[in-house]
Amino acid sequence: MSKNAGRSSFVLLVVSLLVATWLLLGGCASSTGGVEPGSTPSPASPAASPTDDSTALPSMELRNPEERALLLLLADRRMLESVTLQQAKEGDASLRRMLAETLGQVRDPRARLDLQELLFDDDVMVRRAAAFALGELGVAESRGPLLRAAAEADSETGILAVEALGKIGTPVLEVADALADLPDEESWGRLLPHLFRFDEEDTANVAAAAVTGTAGDLRRTAVYALARNPQPASLGLLRSLTGDEDPRARAWVARALGLIGDGSDLARLRPMLEGTADGPTIQALAAATRLAGSGEAAPPEDWLPHLRELVVDSRPQVRLAAISASYLWMFDDRLAAAVEGGLDEPLLRSSALVALARGGVEGAADRVRLEASQKDAVRRAAAARAAAFIGAPALVERLMSDPRGPVRVAAFETFLATAPEGEIVERVTEVLAQDTDAAMRVLAFDWAAAHPVVDIDVLGEAAVFAVADRNIESSLSAIRALAARAAGTPLDRGTVVALLEKMSQLDDFTTRRAAAATLLDLEREAPAIGSAEGLGDTVVYREVLQRTQRDRFAEIRTDAGNLTVRLECPRAPRTCLNFLSLAAQGFYDNLTFHRVVPDFVVQAGDPRGDGYGGPGFTLRDEINTLRYERGVLGMALAGADTGGSQWFITLSPQPHLDGGYTAFGQVAGGDEVLDRILPGTRIRSIVEVASP
Repeated sequence: MSKNAGRSSFVLLVVSLLVATWLLLGGCASSTGGVEPGSTPSPASPAASPTDDSTALPSMELRNPEERALLLLLADRRMLESVTLQQAKEGDASLRRMLAETLGQVRDPRARLDLQELLFDDDVMVRRAAAFALGELGVAESRGPLLRAAAEADSETGILAVEALGKIGTPVLEVADALADLPDEESWGRLLPHLFRFDEEDTANVAAAAVTGTAGDLRRTAVYALARNPQPASLGLLRSLTGDEDPRARAWVARALGLIGDGSDLARLRPMLEGTADGPTIQALAAATRLAGSGEAAPPEDWLPHLRELVVDSRPQVRLAAISASYLWMFDDRLAAAVEGGLDEPLLRSSALVALARGGVEGAADRVRLEASQKDAVRRAAAARAAAFIGAPALVERLMSDPRGPVRVAAFETFLATAPEGEIVERVTEVLAQDTDAAMRVLAFDWAAAHPVVDIDVLGEAAVFAVADRNIESSLSAIRALAARAAGTPLDRGTVVALLEKMSQLDDFTTRRAAAATLLDLEREAPAIGSAEGLGDTVVYREVLQRTQRDRFAEIRTDAGNLTVRLECPRAPRTCLNFLSLAAQGFYDNLTFHRVVPDFVVQAGDPRGDGYGGPGFTLRDEINTLRYERGVLGMALAGADTGGSQWFITLSPQPHLDGGYTAFGQVAGGDEVLDRILPGTRIRSIVEVASP
């Protein structure tokens, strides 16, 4: 097909969307209403990484070692240095590519012009890196160069440019027009993979046309765009896709209907309970908890035969999802009895207890109280969560004084969700003023951010304490609470500004940056925050590069089986060395997968076991172009540059995570083990191994 012919059909297709929206989307749509105990381990460093002769990499000489070490230093310290940048621009293609990657990680708007120059480099790999980096930079002024790059000869550069255009808020029809000279298939191939990033009404129109006008992987990405941030006008088309032959598409559609559908969609979702693919079943169950759980529709009885089977299903995560959804149908004695069987299984006990309590099953309150008296802190924490549904404020109060942090946190979460606001303000004030557990303070700050009624003096003193104990999540939560107080109480604005100005001068870079950004939001001048702390001089970073020139492998040995992961060290060198370093020190031994979200992620690496723990230090992000397909290993975060020891593995494709979390590995063996992991599954050890 000629370029002109391609332009004609593609432009007519896009323009016609605005005229025919009701035919494609609304014609059959009905109206709707509407992710520490013990000593602090050593941070990642070359000296701390494994050195066993069977796994250590051979010494190899890097090209341009000094320049590369300087670029890695700049990325880690989040700083620009003009001499180094100019030398890198004059280097070979591999050095220019690393320069582009570095500028994207530093995320300094002043790097825009350098990246725009690299966007039209002679080397295609440099152009690709620059296109991705401009998206990470997030500067709207890059729109023009990126629109030109979107239509350049190299398809991958074009795809990355479209991704960047979505991140900086470019109108989707403007991007479509930039691609109009390309043949239809090439235009769709560049636009659709990141169409979901264009959060506007026209996105649904374009996605609808692509669903009906493309096939295979392209059509799948169009369904994702339609379903990720679903619009009410798309409801008719989404409903028509519930029987799609692609299981992944059905799963995405089920999630979307849970967000914007109504009670009538339960009948459309029910057939998904019968399939052999895990994703649609799990997402249909989750959607049902939103639709029937909202109270606008009664839980349909024709779901019961399937639920009775699914709560005892042989697929662990399907069973977990079914037990979690079962509370809506606890009027059925047979289903309740089947769920009660989960109380005898340690890894399902917590979910079963909550479901029984939430469903009001006779005797559930007594069982919750029994669990609250167990020696096992995990069981007491489960009782604290279940107590939200049995009306037991005295029990919650007792568990908020438990000696174990995770139990107190679970009880505090229940208290915040169930107690009267006056009591909550009093307890939040007490926690902020006295509690030494950073996780408790995070919850208190977060509540104060959503309800800016806590006294400014209390918030200010607690913020000072938060930054003093160097818990980054607590510090960031404190800043959010202060910002909310300033917005809600103008008289406190001056006090908040003074506190933020002090926080913007602290040692921790991430805290400084967050405080400075909040000052800008409050229409105050943001002070210069300087650079982040680093590992040392270029000698250290040269050694890091030397040890991460090639992929390395690790075996995650769990009670559910063993996983082999390929660590893509050249993409994320510091993150990979950190993971290997902690593993070599035994940090991960006997920890558990504390978070399991079926069809989404499994997460581990927390020494507390409740998601609030870490190694005592933080890592800068190393965002790269590794995509979050199933089995990708990524760093868990509480905000930008807050990684530490917690990591996750995706259970299904999750494109919305791309470019937001450091991806540093991929499951290379034992993929089936992923689906056997449940909350509480133990990690026996993680060891570096030779390549499989």
